Amino acid sequence: IRSGGALAPLWPANALILVYLLRTPIQLHIRGDVLFAAVLGSIAANLAGGANFAATLWFTMANGLEVFVAYWWIRWRVQHVPGADDARSRFWRFSALIQASLIAPAIGACVAAPFLSRLSGAPMTAAWLNWWSMAALGMLIVLPIGLRIQSGEFRRLSMTRKTTLCAFGSIALVAAVSSFVFLQDRWPLLFLIMPAVFPAAYRHRAIGAAGSIFIVALIAAPLTAQGHGPLSLVRFHASHEQQILLQFFFLTQSLMALTIVAALDDRDNLRYVVERREIESYEKAQAQSRLLMSVAHEMRS
Repeated sequence: IRSGGALAPLWPANALILVYLLRTPIQLHIRGDVLFAAVLGSIAANLAGGANFAATLWFTMANGLEVFVAYWWIRWRVQHVPGADDARSRFWRFSALIQASLIAPAIGACVAAPFLSRLSGAPMTAAWLNWWSMAALGMLIVLPIGLRIQSGEFRRLSMTRKTTLCAFGSIALVAAVSSFVFLQDRWPLLFLIMPAVFPAAYRHRAIGAAGSIFIVALIAAPLTAQGHGPLSLVRFHASHEQQILLQFFFLTQSLMALTIVAALDDRDNLRYVVERREIESYEKAQAQSRLLMSVAHEMRS
């Protein structure tokens, strides 16, 4: 906002509010209190970013509308999910998150685009795309990972000292590689980011992938805005083009990390099913053996 109506390349606040609302079993009137607190947070963030009072109210209304539409859409779609926790139901839930991540920001962008276009001087379509990509990317990154993380994953990280040190080492590796890539402006080294994210996603699954992507975003966004990093080597016709390219970079990293986590989870589920069937087969064989021994004993008697 301080630079003529420019927006952040990634806006995770609405997605974090949705994660809290969807994961917290609280009553409806308390959810109203949560939404009211979110409105106050949005007002404070816009005022701190340099927006005037009119822009603050307008952007807060757009953000509130996004949260409302996404929450309603996810709850409505999940009600039609089959009860069994199989691959089909998981795909149904995941598709509901993707649909909400694309539809809700589009509606919020329709509200914010006219005011943003007047504020920044950009065309209406560019202002709409700017807002939609910022909010949609935040939801696409935060929602699938935020709703997958369970408290058991945090407990696993603190089970042993070795596990905790491994987690800190994975995050430190991502931070070091990201800092090296985005502090220099001589070589296009974006390809180094994903190999640094792989160990965290492999060892710590969803929480490792989430932490890694957030670390990359926290380092890459401000440094790119200051003219550092590989994107400074590209000549853009407009400033929003650099932002869109950075957003696509974040999106590809998050999708690749989610793909890794999903593949590893499917492998663990298949391994669990195989082990469970082996145990059941062994127990069944033992029961049959005891039955035969009992029948033979009765026949001899």
